[in-house]
Formats: sequence, structure tokens, C-alpha cells
Amino acid sequence: MSDEKHARLARVTSWTGHSAPLLSAVVAAGALGALFSDRFNRPVTYAVVAILAAVIGVADYMLRNRLAKKQAAAVERFERTPPALVFEDAKLRDGKTLWVALRSSNGVPFMCRWTCVTVGNTIVVGNTPNGASIMTEDVPVYPEALPEKVVVFNENVQVGRLVDGFLELRFRYHSLFGPKYGNPKNLGRQTLHVAWRVDGETLTRVDASPTEIAVAS
Repeated sequence: MSDEKHARLARVTSWTGHSAPLLSAVVAAGALGALFSDRFNRPVTYAVVAILAAVIGVADYMLRNRLAKKQAAAVERFERTPPALVFEDAKLRDGKTLWVALRSSNGVPFMCRWTCVTVGNTIVVGNTPNGASIMTEDVPVYPEALPEKVVVFNENVQVGRLVDGFLELRFRYHSLFGPKYGNPKNLGRQTLHVAWRVDGETLTRVDASPTEIAVAS
């Protein structure tokens, strides 16, 4: 259902939802008035209004039921859509802190983790001088809650260990809704590769390495 049709159906259900109780109230008020004055004794009129209220009430129930099914179907379509991410920008600050911005093009929530490597698939993130660290748990991200659906994160890079200044980000992600639908393949793991040549704090985009390293399982 298009957004326009969905909005039209919502407006109709709003009208029927208000009209049926209002007409019922008119019938009740008329019946009560008839107890005290013959001026309000209009049984045929009240019968017609009562029938109309009943018809609108049934229509309201059917329309609301239809609207609920359409809304549920729209939610399921959204949840069954694989998350889609696009690289936006990256900066290297203080000679070691890599800041990255990724934009979600469809707003689908996802789980993610990432690492950075250099030539030879050597991991170059972490705070120890000669060691490396990797993320061991996925992080949930809800793009719709973020400004412009942009995810911003940072990582400490051991710049001194870069080979030929080569630095590659490997960002692994998968749909948050996968388990709900039996983990179908299209909602499974995807990996976004972005690589640069580092010169001081200048990052120049280059082709990513074709060989992927495990980002922890």
C-alpha cells in the first residue's frame, strides 16, 4: 500500500471511529428526551440513526482491521529488508584516532563490529604499543534514531605499524531482525571495505585489499 493510500485509509477510520459513537449518543439522547417530552418522540428517525450508527460501527471495525493488517505487513517488509550502508567520510585526528561516518540508506537497524588492518592483514587497532585488539561483541545501531541516519564511530590506529601507509577499515554488519525470521541469508553478514593511504593526518582513498580477515566470530 502506498503512503497516500495508507494515509487515506487512516483518515477514513478516524472519521468512522468518531461518527459511530456520536450517532449512538444521538439515539440515546433522543430516547431519553422522549421519556420527558413528546417533542422528542421520533421512533422512526431514531431507528434510522441507530441503523446508520450500527453500519458505520461495522465499517469502522472492518477498516481498522484492514489498516492493522496493512501496518503489520509494512513492518514485516521493513524488517525483512537487508540493512544498506554507504561510506560518507573519514578523518584521522591527533595522528592516531580514525573517525568514520557511514550513512544508512534505508534506516534498517543492524548489529555491527569493525577492525582496521594494513598490508598482510595485520590488525592495527588497539591501545598497546605492539599489540592489537579486536571487538568481541556486535554493537546494535538504530539509524532512524540518528541525525541524517549517519553512524559515527572512532578507532585508535597504530599508525607506526602501517605498511606503506596502507590502512583498511573492515566493517561487518547484519540485520538486527535476522533471528526473528530464521536468519535468512539476505539478512546475514555483509562487510563494507574502505581503504586509504595515510600521510600524516591525510587520508587518500585507495582500493581495498581483496582478502578479508576475520573480525572475530
